[in-house]
Amino acid sequence: MTEETPTDRFSVSSDESVDDEAEFWQSFFERIQPAREASNRIRKKLSEGPVGNALDTAGQLLDDAADITHSGYRRLNELSYSAILRSPGIIVAILLLLTSVVGKYAMDFQQQINGDVEIYLPEGADSSDLLSEVREQWSTDIVIIYIQTDNAISSISDRGDDNITSAEVLMQMSWMEGDDSSPAGTYAKGLDWDKSDRGVNDGVVWVLSPAQIIKEANSSSWRFNCAMEKYGLPISDGENCAIAGSNPYYGYEIPDEQDRIDQYVENAGSLMESMVRDTNGDGIWDTGVIIMGISFDMSTTDIPPRDDPKNGLVRDHKAFLAFAEAYIHGIGPDGKILPDCDDDSSGVCDEIEEANCYLCYTTYELTSTMGIDPDTNTVDLDRLDDIPDRRAVTVTGLTPVLHDVSDAIYLELVETMLPASLALVALAMLILHRNPKVILICGTPIAMSLAITFGATVILDIMLTPMIISAGPIL
Repeated sequence: MTEETPTDRFSVSSDESVDDEAEFWQSFFERIQPAREASNRIRKKLSEGPVGNALDTAGQLLDDAADITHSGYRRLNELSYSAILRSPGIIVAILLLLTSVVGKYAMDFQQQINGDVEIYLPEGADSSDLLSEVREQWSTDIVIIYIQTDNAISSISDRGDDNITSAEVLMQMSWMEGDDSSPAGTYAKGLDWDKSDRGVNDGVVWVLSPAQIIKEANSSSWRFNCAMEKYGLPISDGENCAIAGSNPYYGYEIPDEQDRIDQYVENAGSLMESMVRDTNGDGIWDTGVIIMGISFDMSTTDIPPRDDPKNGLVRDHKAFLAFAEAYIHGIGPDGKILPDCDDDSSGVCDEIEEANCYLCYTTYELTSTMGIDPDTNTVDLDRLDDIPDRRAVTVTGLTPVLHDVSDAIYLELVETMLPASLALVALAMLILHRNPKVILICGTPIAMSLAITFGATVILDIMLTPMIISAGPIL
């Protein structure tokens, strides 16, 4: 029987084996061979023509430029090293001069520490952008004036019976805020002396306090009656409120009658209870707060400016807090009584005495809330040794705390962490090298580098955060 011939070229006969993949690639390269040969001819013509010569020349120029740059770099290094080795004294003098010029600003880098709340948020994050948008319409910077009466004193024998809602205490709170009875003058008309400016003039956007609730209640009936008289009576001239003005309780101030105040307190209900506390459980509200939302930008306000070592006179949150301390306690940034405010040498500013704000200059050695261990609800005597006497009126809140944290971190770095770090580095060098000279030789460049680093942050106006400052000893 005769063996049949394969019907196609991919078939395999009994005595022959064909690789399909090799057959495919051989056919593929045979098909593209004309295109490859044409491409090679074009490249050969270009390389032998003007274009090829230009490319060769450009490549040679680039190689020559790279060689010249490398040689110049090596030569510059050689000259630098030789200059340093020939005249080390001049180089050291130049570095010392540079350190003295730049380093003199190093101790002012505290001014570069930002104490605003947004520094604790990631830069460019949605939360940071949202905070900036909210600030355009509402205040997110909070100052709290924490007030305690003599009923908050821990010792029962020394404890008084003043209630936060008593007329005497409310009038003192109202004097701090500002009301219709406040006289003219920045240091006499209250922290929020302009109630309609939304912080443009006085820096205070809004106020929430027990005194504010009473003042609103006391003046609301007069405002309603005045509006009815102006726009509801045909005989009214639309300007004056002669009939409504006959109401003795018309001003934005605390009324003298305690019974009327008690009625307002009862009507306020839980609103009042949210701003007062009974800290010792004797049934008397002994603690209250004045919560103020302040402007983020204080530059346009009329508050007294502070002297900034870098920018001169500025109005910012620190200036407002200094103004609040000066207004309430009569003390300056140095913790001492303001000059020319105590004519009778009583130790208290005359304006505070005239306003009968005795809480403004009262301090308590121990209150019901001081030194309390939250776990056992008992007084921690060891903790009391570290707690100073409590003022009856304390300026606190988110904004003051953030600035205090920034200042405390700076002082801790300068007075404790940085000296300790340098001492430990010097000790490590002494142990490793066993030669005191190495401390001077290696320690001087380290100290100079730190001085230049901190000085450059001031010169270049680089803002620092407390987190960055706390990492300073790593340098």
